[in-house]
Amino acid sequence: MEDIATAASTSKSVYYRYFGDKAGLQQAMGEVVLGQMQRRMKEAAESAQTPREGLFAMVSAYLQMAESSPPSTRSSRGSRKGNHRRKTPSQLREPLATSSNQSAP
Repeated sequence: MEDIATAASTSKSVYYRYFGDKAGLQQAMGEVVLGQMQRRMKEAAESAQTPREGLFAMVSAYLQMAESSPPSTRSSRGSRKGNHRRKTPSQLREPLATSSNQSAP
């Protein structure tokens, strides 16, 4: 909290007054990020001509947000054992682009 307050040129008491504690601040930030994500995904789906395009646009919007977000806001779930490296959003987007160019069965 002290680092955040210093970076914002304010005191810790301001954050404690509005958010209660670090968990409250994290929850508020999560709500902001989820709201942004929902808005972008809805816009992506509404701009599509077909359900397939809508799904592709929604996944692309999600991956763009994940790629542009700071590492501290990304999910830390998943296995990190051994040589299993997580794919970047760009790597995940490549197969989607390929499959969107193919005709539906």
